[in-house]
Amino acid sequence: SSGINAEYGANVEAGVESLEDSAKQCAKTKTENAALNKACEGLKTELAQMREDLDDKTSAYNKTIDELAATNNAKTGLEKKTKDLQEALTGSKAQCDSLGSVNNELSVQLSGVQGEKERLVAERTKLRDQLGQLSQRCDIVQKKGKTVEDHEE
Repeated sequence: SSGINAEYGANVEAGVESLEDSAKQCAKTKTENAALNKACEGLKTELAQMREDLDDKTSAYNKTIDELAATNNAKTGLEKKTKDLQEALTGSKAQCDSLGSVNNELSVQLSGVQGEKERLVAERTKLRDQLGQLSQRCDIVQKKGKTVEDHEE
């Protein structure tokens, strides 16, 4: 019986040592698990911050896309206005060219009118001179006529 007791005692002692080792291992595992949980909480916080940053960046990106679309629409509108203005300018240039031709024609006519005016001014001057001469002759004739009348009386 003492052999069985010794064997039993040795088994109990081995079991106790094994339990103590298991308890130590369990405590170590709990400590490691607590550290891992703490690290996991830190990672969760980082992940939440990253999600928030991503949401902010996504919002900014979408805003930029909207602004680019608005800019593109404005550019398209300006291109259409530019095209319309170019067409209007082409029409205006054609009108300007046409008016230039009319202006040249009128310049030619004006030269003719100015030549006619100069001729008429010269004619008027000539007629005035003739009128002056006639007036002088009339004066002479009137004086002679008075002189004749004076003699007849």
